[in-house]
Amino acid sequence: MKKDDDKKEGYIAYAYFYSAMLISKQIDSWLSDEPLDCDDVSPHHLLYPMVFSFKNGMELILKKMQKNLWGCYDNNTHNFLTLINRLTKYNFDSKNRKSILGALESIKNIFMPYYTGTYLGANGQEPDINNEAERFPEAKHENVYCPNDTLTFQVNDNKKIEEINSKFQEDMKQIKENLMYLLILTQSCDSTK
Repeated sequence: MKKDDDKKEGYIAYAYFYSAMLISKQIDSWLSDEPLDCDDVSPHHLLYPMVFSFKNGMELILKKMQKNLWGCYDNNTHNFLTLINRLTKYNFDSKNRKSILGALESIKNIFMPYYTGTYLGANGQEPDINNEAERFPEAKHENVYCPNDTLTFQVNDNKKIEEINSKFQEDMKQIKENLMYLLILTQSCDSTK
């Protein structure tokens, strides 16, 4: 049963990650000449669920990696930097250590605009340590950027939305490649370290 639970955790983590890609493809569709089914919805409405799914998926993937390596993970944090920094402290074998740390650093660098809100125009001084900014974009969270307040473009600016979405797709592709690389490199790691 425990093995089935471990599989389910992995599936759920990647489901969030991949649902972000599906939302991004829907934004592409809506930005084309295809008419919207609902007058109250525009492509910008999908930016928040897309980024939330991406951030939540990354959080769960990093926790799953920790569980694979240590047998457990820190369930008391949603902080991307805390999670990724903990992974860098694992005692990877010297043959793969440099490559693994390089892949983790690459993921960190790509992910930072979403963690800090700079993808929307936020000043980057208020990172989303609890992964709640896009989950409740209309809310004012203490010490976290508010997506609705940090927009530096008009919500009907499809060119800007297309630019954000295109960058997001590039970032997802690079992170996916790094995650696959990490999966291959860490499969042989001893979970008793």
